Amino acid sequence: MPSTTTYEDYPWELYDLDYEGFEADVLLYRGLLRGRSSSVLELACGTGRILIPLARDGHRVTGLELVPGMLQVTKAKIATEGPEVRSRIDLRVGDMRGFDLGARFDMVLLPRKTCLLLETDEEYARTIERVHAHLEPGGCFLLDAFRPHEAVFALFDGQWVERYERLRPGTGERVIRSQRVVHDAARRDLESRHKWVIVSADGEERVRSLALRKHYVEPDELRRVLEERGFEVDEIWGSYEKGPPDAEPVLDPHYPAWVESTTLFCCRRK
Repeated sequence: MPSTTTYEDYPWELYDLDYEGFEADVLLYRGLLRGRSSSVLELACGTGRILIPLARDGHRVTGLELVPGMLQVTKAKIATEGPEVRSRIDLRVGDMRGFDLGARFDMVLLPRKTCLLLETDEEYARTIERVHAHLEPGGCFLLDAFRPHEAVFALFDGQWVERYERLRPGTGERVIRSQRVVHDAARRDLESRHKWVIVSADGEERVRSLALRKHYVEPDELRRVLEERGFEVDEIWGSYEKGPPDAEPVLDPHYPAWVESTTLFCCRRK
């Protein structure tokens, strides 16, 4: 995963606006765990969008996150939860490519296409190896990977696109979010630039920006890597509603196209 300096200008306080109203993946994970009391590890746990609902459901959840700014947001949200929920959450600072928590879990999640931040095929393989080492035998690994699709790539033409204009809760600020993406097919990279225009209640504007590079692995190759590193791939879904892997992606312009172009691997540690 990129170093924290890659994200030093990211406005983490605005991150949750990107996923406002997006809960399809959370509903899937909660459903898969329903009726069980499980220990769950979420890699790149971000601002707790997934781990907090799982902890509310009674699961013990460990969140691994590389970026301290992201964890500060998560901790502030956890502080508003009741003592039982707080007691079920353990936050760790770490890199998913090389972590060692000295524990095993019933389930490991790598959600919302976070694997795109792995910069090479080798980093994908190293991360999968670390997941295998942290799962109980027979434990489940849910990998939410990007599915390359021509309908998605058609949107990555280098043009600036406004994704949303939303109010930031509790501040009176209006946030206008734009991005542009270029697809490098030869390298299997997505080069993206991001811009936030933040308008205060009195009309004052400030601008934040960021450039990121994302890297994907073709689904067939990713399945091979999983199987070579000790996983049995039980199912592959093309949506959070468990649609077929070749389903046409349903794209919502309010969210990044790569979020909804899904290859979701449901795997077991052999």
